[in-house]
Amino acid sequence: MNSDRPRFADPDLWLRFAYMVLFAALTWLARWVALAIAFLQFLLALFTGRENENLRRLGDGLAQWLAQAWRFLTFASERKPYPFDDWPEPAPDPREVAPAAPTPPPAGGEDPERRDD
Repeated sequence: MNSDRPRFADPDLWLRFAYMVLFAALTWLARWVALAIAFLQFLLALFTGRENENLRRLGDGLAQWLAQAWRFLTFASERKPYPFDDWPEPAPDPREVAPAAPTPPPAGGEDPERRDD
C-alpha cells in the first residue's frame, strides 16, 4: 500500500532510521580506514616499488561496501550492507585480466564498418 500520508507511526520506518544512524556512523569510520589504506599503499609503493595485494583487496571491498551503505542511506536500495549481507568481493585487478581475443573478420572478407553508398 503506497499512500501519500505521513508515516509517523510506521515502526518499520523508525527501524530503518535506526539502521541509517548506524550506517552513517560506520561510513564516517570507514572513510578514515580507507584513507589510512590509501596512505599505506602510497608508502609501500614509495619504499618497496609495489603495492600490497591484501590492502588493495581490502580497499576495494571497503569502497564497494561504502557504495552499498550510501545506497541504503539514500533509499536507493532496501538491502542493508555488511554485516547484514555478505562482504563485497573485490573486483579483479585489471592488470591481471587477460585481454579479449580479437574477433575474426567476417566470412567473405567484407569489412562490416565499410559501406559503399
